[in-house]
Amino acid sequence: VMFFLILIVALVFYLLSLNRKNKLFEMGSLAKTSLLQQMNHEIRTPLNGIVGMSQLALESKTFAELKDYLSYIKQSSDDLMFVLNNLITFLQIDRKEAYPMAAPFNLLMSLEELFKVYRNKCKNKGLLFNQMVYPGVPQSINADRQKIMIMVQNLLSNAVNYCQKGVVKVEVKQSASRVKEGKRYSTIQFSVIDEGERLSEKEIKNLFKKVSKENQRV
Repeated sequence: VMFFLILIVALVFYLLSLNRKNKLFEMGSLAKTSLLQQMNHEIRTPLNGIVGMSQLALESKTFAELKDYLSYIKQSSDDLMFVLNNLITFLQIDRKEAYPMAAPFNLLMSLEELFKVYRNKCKNKGLLFNQMVYPGVPQSINADRQKIMIMVQNLLSNAVNYCQKGVVKVEVKQSASRVKEGKRYSTIQFSVIDEGERLSEKEIKNLFKKVSKENQRV
């Protein structure tokens, strides 16, 4: 009798564990499907822009006209690269390979290149773009440039997409600094503020749940 009781209890625990794994697998599959559907749209939009503007550039008759088309192609290419970098990061996280790869790079120059892109995006949308890099932010740092730029780009992209009027503001400051074993370590704070419509209480509660078409702002 004891043997059968132990066997039944073990079987119940096994079935519960199996059910939990199936639910986690199902949730992961739904998240991937939702992401891929969203990526499909986000990839097609800049790609169509590149194809269309390339054709118009070939047919342009003046240098000024050609320059406008090339500027649009450059912007669409940046948007496409942004989407692909996000996809690569997602796949790395899914495979548990998203380790930071630190290397020296010029932080201020990289930020200025990124701000230039979003300054133009804001101008095209009728928004004001305000940037502020406070004194004390180190010019060169040893960190993962790609991940830092993707993080800031995601915040700025979200702000510009959901802001219909007013100002998009980005601030960069050094919030802490210390020296250890002859090396300086800095904590750098990035803040992005926009005047778009705020999230409702319901949207805030659902931030980390399944993304839907009605709730895509995160």
